[in-house]
Amino acid sequence: MFLYDLSEEEKELYIDLAIAVMEANGDVDDSETELLKRCCHTMQVKYRTKAVIADYVEVLKKLKDISDESTLKKITIEIITLMYADNDLANEENEMLDKIQNIFDFSSHTMGELIFATKHMMLSLSLIQGLTLKA
Repeated sequence: MFLYDLSEEEKELYIDLAIAVMEANGDVDDSETELLKRCCHTMQVKYRTKAVIADYVEVLKKLKDISDESTLKKITIEIITLMYADNDLANEENEMLDKIQNIFDFSSHTMGELIFATKHMMLSLSLIQGLTLKA
């Protein structure tokens, strides 16, 4: 939804981050795959399943270096959406959220707002499009 205006480098880094999120708990769910495919379509880039940069911390640092705060928030919302796509926030994904907060230099309040807003956006979309999210 929010990724269409990223730079080409930001788009590629987003895909690397998304792949790391999808693989974090060792089980890539079909709903995660479908969501990444939709994101790639929105960004008008080719879908891929292998990260160019496998270390997601390095990806986060690169995104922090090249992106403004608004873009980092958009990326975070999309990543949170991906994390909840399978209706389960794995411990590994929760740890990734902590890294995102620290590296992107978000306050606890800002991160909490991003998570809250994303979950509510997903619930609203589920009413319209039949997506699922367990509270």
